This record gives sequence, C-alpha cells and structure tokens, in this order.
Amino acid sequence: RSMSESMSVFIARQPVFDGDLEVFGYELLFRADDSESAGDVDPEAATSQVLMNAFTEFDTDDLVGTHPAFINFTRRLILEPPPFDRSRFVIEIGEEIPVDEQLVDAVRRLHESGFQVSVGAFEPGCGQEPLLPFADFIRCNVLAQDDDRLRATLKWLRDNGIGARKIAEKVETHERQQACRELGFDYFQGFFLSRPRVVSTAKIPENRVVVLKLLSEVRDPNLDMGDLEKTVTRDPRLVFKLLKLTNSAANRRAVKVKSIGHAMTMLGLNRIRSWVSMIALCDLDDKPDALQVQAILRARACEQLAERMKLGDGETYFSAGLFSLLPAFFDQPLETLLETINVTTEMRDALLAYDGDIGLVLKSVMDYESGDFDSLNWYDLHARGLDVDDLASVYIDACRWARGVSREVSTS
Repeated sequence: RSMSESMSVFIARQPVFDGDLEVFGYELLFRADDSESAGDVDPEAATSQVLMNAFTEFDTDDLVGTHPAFINFTRRLILEPPPFDRSRFVIEIGEEIPVDEQLVDAVRRLHESGFQVSVGAFEPGCGQEPLLPFADFIRCNVLAQDDDRLRATLKWLRDNGIGARKIAEKVETHERQQACRELGFDYFQGFFLSRPRVVSTAKIPENRVVVLKLLSEVRDPNLDMGDLEKTVTRDPRLVFKLLKLTNSAANRRAVKVKSIGHAMTMLGLNRIRSWVSMIALCDLDDKPDALQVQAILRARACEQLAERMKLGDGETYFSAGLFSLLPAFFDQPLETLLETINVTTEMRDALLAYDGDIGLVLKSVMDYESGDFDSLNWYDLHARGLDVDDLASVYIDACRWARGVSREVSTS
C-alpha cells in the first residue's frame, strides 16, 4: 500500500491561553505510527504525509473550533508549504530546524503572503535570530530558562525592536504562569490549568462545599431513582441544565424529555449521576471555561474508549475522567477530596494509581490528550483490540461532543 493508505495518525491538541486564561488557540500534535514501516522512510516525507492525512481525515473545526491552530512544520513543509487556510493556521518553526539563507527566504515569503509564523524555544544566541523579523509569535521554554534568563530574553527582544507576541511554554503551575505574566508574556501553554492552584488543607469555599456535598449524594451506592430525583429537583438551576443537556443537539434525542423523571427513565441512574456531577463541576464560575471543557472532553473520551474496549458500564469511566480533574476544580489533593465522595475502591485505586481497567483507560486518555504518545501502554491496548485509529477516532469524537455539551452547561 502507499504511505497515505498505510499510515495512521496520532492527533492531539494543547491549548494556548491568554492572560485571562481564555483559550487563544491550540497547538496540534501529530505523529505517525510507523512501527511497521521500512527503516529508510524519509522522516520529512512521513511527517508531511501525516499532516496531509490529518486534514483530510479530520474536520479541523472539531479540533480547534474558531481558534487558530499552531502546527509544527518540518523544513520541507516550510520550503514547499501545502495550500492551508492562512487565516486558520500558525506555522511553528522548531528549534531543531537549522537556520540558513534558504530557510530565512522561505519564511519571509510565507510571512509576506499572509501566513502567521511562530518561532519556538527562543533564547538569544540560539541561532534563530534571522527569523525574528518575520515572526508573529515567539515561544520561550520556561523550564529551560529561570526568571533572570527569561527577563534577559524579553529585554533583548525589546531592545532589538522585535514586537512579536510572546508565548511561555511548559508552564507547570499557576504560580509560574503568574510570574511569566508579570515578566511580560502574552500567552501561556502547559499543564498548569489541570493542577491545583494551591495544594493545601485550607478551608474550601462555600460554593465548592455545596458542589462536593452534591457529588457525595449522587454517588451514594444506596441511592435509588426516587432519591436521586429528590436530590436533583432541590436545585431548579440543575434541573434546567440537565433537561437542556438531555435535549441538546449533541445528544441527538428523538423524543423531547420534559421532566427529570422522564430523563431518568430514558437515560438510567448511572448516566444521570455522571451528568449531574459534570453540570455541578461546570457550575463553579470561579474556574476558567477551558478547565470545564477539558473535564467534559476527558470524561467523554474515557467513556468512549471503554466502550471500544468492551469494558462494560461507560458511565463509570466517564466519572473517572471527570473526577481525575477534581484537584484543579477544588484546589485540594485528590486523596482528600475522595474522602468526601462515595467512590468504589476500584475507582479510588484507578484515580490515585491508575490501577485496573479504569486506570488503564484514564491513563491512556491523559497520555493522549497531553501528546505524550510514547507513554501509551500499547501492549494492553493492543491486547484489547485497540489501534491508533481507534484512539484518534475517540479523541475527535470527544472534542466534538465536548464543544456541544460545554455550551449547554455553560454558566453564562
């Protein structure tokens, strides 16, 4: 078979945030599963083919919506760019690409033709200086540079009249994000949003206590349909959002659901439990919308992956994805939060140590969404009949579903 027929595609995304922690754009991450390819396959050709496959196999709107997509280009793609939409894509030039006169001329032409360009992992003396006059964005690796070096880098850019917007990448904590913002960075990328702002035993604010209480109530193993209906109907706002979500286009329901009782009959106890938990977390209006979307996406991806693996009740895996982000919602250690929520021992072990089938699914989704493809446990995934295409399909479906559902449960 030709390369285009035989090559599967990993595709994941990492958000780029502005100073208000709203999503500005997404970096799209690609990788080919070429374990069965001949050793003499040209990596430039392989990367180009993967990129082209990605945009013929997937709908870019499902991945990034209306946001710009940052895409790492190889040298060959820079010299011979494919006909991408200039308004949608930012060409990223990594530090691994050697800078010479041919490359500079190509980047200049791209810039003049209307493409946005991002120069990656910059620091004075790295050799990328000739590209800077044509850059719209400049990335700095904040793990590789301490504050003094970052301050010197930003000063060098100012002194040399480089007005490109600055992206701080590999930002791991909220404290680091705030420090980078004070230094003068415009955008931020990293895992800081998924981590607690402050891990401590400080008193949980009242609005979050209410949500924790609700999560505990709906996870009670002795809860029946009648008890759950009473719990839900205490909060008219929750009722409205649950019915709105149940009848949303994202869930393609032929029969309009008009009451909580009707919803429970149609959806079942476990699905109502998981959706109530999702709505409650998304109702925490002091958290960024991007965190809510990430929680919905991860939960849906876990559910869909479990169903592909024929592991049984998808709602359990949905809840695992949702609860894995509890520390970011409550700024508390997960161990502490699980003490207040009724979860099974199996769920607890999966959340804390990635044990069992639930842990395998959760860890696989987390590795995929972070672009850490090398950490995926392919031995166990293949043993359950999954391949690269299955993961890509699950992820794209979850992105699409999360976009629709987040609009329905938004607090705005």
